[in-house]
Amino acid sequence: VHIIGYPCKGVIDNTKVAAALEGKVEPGLVSAVKETEDTLELSFPDQTITLKKNDVVADKCSRCLYPNAVLSDTFEGEQREPVVTEDPYADLEAFEKLSLEERQAFWEKEMSRCIRCYACRNACPLCVCRDHCVATSREPHWLSQADSTREKLFFQLIHATHLAGRCTGCGECSRACPVDIPVGLFKRTMTRAAAKMFDFEGGVNPEAALPLQTFAMEEPTIKEREW
Repeated sequence: VHIIGYPCKGVIDNTKVAAALEGKVEPGLVSAVKETEDTLELSFPDQTITLKKNDVVADKCSRCLYPNAVLSDTFEGEQREPVVTEDPYADLEAFEKLSLEERQAFWEKEMSRCIRCYACRNACPLCVCRDHCVATSREPHWLSQADSTREKLFFQLIHATHLAGRCTGCGECSRACPVDIPVGLFKRTMTRAAAKMFDFEGGVNPEAALPLQTFAMEEPTIKEREW
């Protein structure tokens, strides 16, 4: 296997594009897209609309530390410098300032919109147990098929825990959601915890042992004896 790596220029968020075009034109009528370093030029049957990339780029791009392939045998293209414009976990910190009741109400509202299509699971490059997923397994029978926020939230919590220490923050789970539920918040909460507790970052070092697959009598960063 020979791995060819490329730099990433960022990903456009289609929901942001649709919002920018709202009231101006039907997004589905776009016939061509011309890209420059800073803009997107969208061609429609009767007009051309130019959008600034910074206005429609995915949120994850503003906190990406690795715009270049981390592992490759051959690298094609020019290396790009990370452009981190915000605290990677600023949105989490703002969310966690809400009271427990407010956070519970938020997730109950969001999960009530979930249609249980499992696009979030299917889009995840690190969810590797699809043949034995708790969402479909009947032995053991972890989840029911009840259309309830409880069952939907239960699946997301299991999925986030399963990915703890492995999630790379690609954001595909949130992007794939057809009803725009920010399920990536669950995974990023666990990613931040893994970084803080085990000084570990998923997807960076292929030789590193995953924190939840190793055992130590005392973790140097947890300092349990000082509690």
